[in-house]
Amino acid sequence: MHAHALRYYARADIAYIRIHDAPLSRWALCWRTGSETTAIRHFAGAADELGPLPL
Repeated sequence: MHAHALRYYARADIAYIRIHDAPLSRWALCWRTGSETTAIRHFAGAADELGPLPL
């Protein structure tokens, strides 16, 4: 699981165990092209300009 799962999906019946040597996960923005707006294009452009952020 991703690290944010512990924060946002915490459950008493699940134990999240960190795997220290696991490769980093990759995320990508996606949206339905039929609902694309100028704001979405600007947000995607800003994310593209920033590129991957170091952890």
